[in-house]
Amino acid sequence: AVAKVVFLDHLKDRDRALALQEVEVLKRLRHPNVVRHHSAWIHRGDATPDGGEALVNVMEFCAGGDLRDWLEQCSKAGQHLPEPSVLSLFVQMCEGIRYVHSCQILHRDLKTSNMLLDADRRIVKIGDFGIARVLESTVAVAATMLGTPYYMSPEVCKGEPYREKSDMWSMGCVLYEMWRSEVTSTSC
Repeated sequence: AVAKVVFLDHLKDRDRALALQEVEVLKRLRHPNVVRHHSAWIHRGDATPDGGEALVNVMEFCAGGDLRDWLEQCSKAGQHLPEPSVLSLFVQMCEGIRYVHSCQILHRDLKTSNMLLDADRRIVKIGDFGIARVLESTVAVAATMLGTPYYMSPEVCKGEPYREKSDMWSMGCVLYEMWRSEVTSTSC
């Protein structure tokens, strides 16, 4: 397990809400391709630099690091990810995001640095649900524009609402990076 600690005292209200929302989202999700949540609490007192509040979120540790780091290692070595690895990992990502969407959640920040790997780099898990949006209705739309510009769909770049298909665009960007074994360097 690994603990993600977020010091809450100096955060803007919006950032504090995002940190707390990540915990609530992770509590709901149980899938082999989604980082597992173990526990969370707000710690008050001397554990923080100024005696304030800290959110402690304990979740599954992925010993293989993230996909972005692996791609950067491959790129520096002039190598590509093996084709069977690309296919296997991408299918797992699709299974994970299909499950997330079935729970009426939009991730809104799918990218290679949020795809976490096991020690053997054979299993991938979607992580970092900090800006995910839980949808209260069956209409899968979120009005706010958040996320990493390199992975944003054209409709989100134009200010249109974020939808499930926007997450799928981001997944396409991840697949493109995996095939090329390079990190994306263009945005909208």
